[in-house]
Amino acid sequence: MSGSLLLAAPVVRVDAWFTPARDLALQAYPGSAWRGAFGHALKRAVCVMRQRPCAGCALSGVCLFPHLFGTVSATDEGQHGHSPLGHSPPVPFVLAPAPMPRSGVVPAGTPLRVRLMLLAPATGQAIYALRGLIDAAEQGLGPARVPLALSAIAPAGAPPQPPGDTAIAAAITPHALVPPPIPARAMALRLATPLRLRLEGDLLTRRSFAPHHLVAAALRRTTGLFGSPDAATRRQLLDHARALAWTSPRFGWLETVRRSTRQQATMRLGGIVGTAELDLSKAAALWPVLWSASVLHVGKGASMGFGQIDLTGTEHP
Repeated sequence: MSGSLLLAAPVVRVDAWFTPARDLALQAYPGSAWRGAFGHALKRAVCVMRQRPCAGCALSGVCLFPHLFGTVSATDEGQHGHSPLGHSPPVPFVLAPAPMPRSGVVPAGTPLRVRLMLLAPATGQAIYALRGLIDAAEQGLGPARVPLALSAIAPAGAPPQPPGDTAIAAAITPHALVPPPIPARAMALRLATPLRLRLEGDLLTRRSFAPHHLVAAALRRTTGLFGSPDAATRRQLLDHARALAWTSPRFGWLETVRRSTRQQATMRLGGIVGTAELDLSKAAALWPVLWSASVLHVGKGASMGFGQIDLTGTEHP
């Protein structure tokens, strides 16, 4: 299966570095704090209806905010509509800040990288989304509302540049995602942020997590976002995945929490973390699927940086 079947539409991936004016204390995986601040700032920036609820608004079809947020729960990949797999489609963005230092504090003046990824239909309004993220940082994060200033920007993975007009334009230019042309034979996997996958209503644990669960999650993600691959291809890929097993798995469970302003409650967001290896010598067709998971994030909370998969592999000779 070609990679173009998985990632057929252009995306915007921006790395932005923000520097706190004072010491910034946040939870270990601060995606929920950034996501909440981003949502509030974006609505203030783009709503011309005095921040009325999006439901029933005459502009909801053209406004960026409901495309990214709408009534979607912050802990799910998506809750609106239905995908071809019978699941709700993912929201079309990922906001993935770098994990906090072990101390839980970013010292004043130390840049913190935040990756913003936008997918259709939001790619054409990337400048507004970036402005919302910058405003969110300037208005302050954390209980102490520490303001952060944009200090550098670049397309994802590129060296940071001063945030001038040219650098911003380059960073928000949509581009196609093309997986490595030669599949990986042996793959090392690291769950860099907690992975939250449900099976029959319950979260998978480190003991029940198998390769086909990750492949199924990646297929749900790509199908919801891009409408491909087709059902027959999905079944074939899942059959390949069910024949695989982890090598040297070292998975654990990490519990984290987030404060939901909408629900006025503290929510527990545990997930699987750790490392394993996977032999793809008899299932090379799975490489683009797994690679897509490493780019798009998977599982519940993907839009705030959960489900980040790091992959390294040995190519076929």
